[in-house]
Amino acid sequence: MDKQQRGELQKLATIYVDAFREAAVQGRDDVARILRSPGWTLHELGAIEHTPELVQALADLSQRAAEYLGATKGNESAIRKIAEQCAFELKDESNPEVLTSGIDRLIDTILTRATTVIEGIYPNYLFHLAGADVSIGPVRATTTQRFDQELRERPEGELVRLVPGKRLTYTEFPEPGDAWTFTIHPVCWVVSIVGAPENADEEAKWLIDVAVSYLRLLVPERGPLFPKIGDVEPHPFFPHHEKAGIKLTCTAASFGKVSLPPTYSITPLIQRAIATDSFKANADAIFNARPKSLGEQIGRGLGWLARGRQAADRAERFLYFFTAIEAVLTRDDKTSPVVQTIARHAAVMLTDDNGGRAELASLLRKLYSNRSALIHGGDPSVIWTSANTLQQIAESIFFLLVRTPDLARKHESFCDELARATYGLPWSGRPQI
Repeated sequence: MDKQQRGELQKLATIYVDAFREAAVQGRDDVARILRSPGWTLHELGAIEHTPELVQALADLSQRAAEYLGATKGNESAIRKIAEQCAFELKDESNPEVLTSGIDRLIDTILTRATTVIEGIYPNYLFHLAGADVSIGPVRATTTQRFDQELRERPEGELVRLVPGKRLTYTEFPEPGDAWTFTIHPVCWVVSIVGAPENADEEAKWLIDVAVSYLRLLVPERGPLFPKIGDVEPHPFFPHHEKAGIKLTCTAASFGKVSLPPTYSITPLIQRAIATDSFKANADAIFNARPKSLGEQIGRGLGWLARGRQAADRAERFLYFFTAIEAVLTRDDKTSPVVQTIARHAAVMLTDDNGGRAELASLLRKLYSNRSALIHGGDPSVIWTSANTLQQIAESIFFLLVRTPDLARKHESFCDELARATYGLPWSGRPQI
C-alpha cells in the first residue's frame, strides 16, 4: 500500500470514527430509543446506534481498504471488526493527538491482519504418497505422521498434535498444559499463506488447485486411478462422497453407483521429475510471478483448469475450461475480437500445419458459440463431448505452456509471438518435448 492510499484510508477512518462518536449511546434515554431502532451494537465499552452515516462510513472504509489490499489480503468482515473495536476505544476520547494516533493504529492493525503468515494444514484426499513429500511452490503434500514429528521439534508442537485417522476431529477439552490433538487424514496438505486469516481456506484451496494442475501436466507416468478426461476430480481436502439418487422409469428403478475416486499416485519416477531444476524454476515463476508476466497468467489458468475438473456439471466444466484458455490467450487489447484471438492463438500453439490450424480454429469458434449461448442466453445445453473436447484442448495448451522457458517474460510479448505465427509461420516459442 503506497502513501497516497494510506492517506485516503486515514481520511475514511477519521470520517468513520467521527460518525461512531456521534452514534455512541450517552444515557438511558438513548438506550431505550436504540432498542427500538433497526440496528445497534452492545459492547463491553458501551453501546452504539447504527445510524445511516455510521453504516455508510464503515462500508466506505472496509470496501476501499479491501480494494487496496487485494482479494487475498483484504477481508471486509475482518476490517469492519477491527474498525469497530478501535472506534469503541476512541469514542470518549477528547485529545486530538490521541484520536489521530488511534486512527493510525486502526490502519496499522488492518495492515497487520492482512499480512498474517499462516500455515494451513488440511486433509489430502487427492494424493497417494509412495515415498517422500511433494513440494510445489507454497504447497506441500506429506504424511500426517511425518508432519507431526516436525511439529514436535517446533514451538507449535506444544500447542498441537496430529494423529492419522479417517476424518478431521479434535479433543474438545484438553487438560491444562496439554496440546490439542487433531485426528486428520493420513496424508495432508501443508500450505504457506500470507493474507487475512478469514481468507486462508479459500486461498489454500486455490494454491492447491494450481499446484495439482501443474503436477498433472508434467507427470511422466499415470496410475490406474489418475483422473482422466471427463472424470470428476475430488475436492483436494474434502472427502469423496458418491452422489447417489433413486432413478425411476416406467419399467425399472436404479440406485446410485459405487466407484473408487480418482487419485494421483506419487511414484518414485514422479518424485524424480519434481526434483528437476526445470520443474522447480517454472513452479517458482508461477507461484512468485511478476505482475503481468506469462507465469502469472499460467497460474491463473491452472487454477481454473482444476475448478473445471472438479465440477460435476457439464456446463460448469465448460465455462471453467474456457476461462483457463482465455487467461493465457487473450490480452488487454479490447479492440481485438476475443473468439478470433483465442481460436487463432490456440491453433498456432497446437500445430504448425496450416490446414490443421484452420480446423482447430473452426472447432474452437463452434465451441465458443456454445459458451456465448450459455453466458448470454442462460442455455445450459452442453453435451459431454463438447465439455471433454474443450478440456482436451485446454490441457494440450497448458501442457506446452508449463514446459515453456522464461515464464517471467511479459504476457503481452507472448501474445505478440502467437499473433506473428497466425500469418502462416511456425510458433517460435514451441518447447522441445
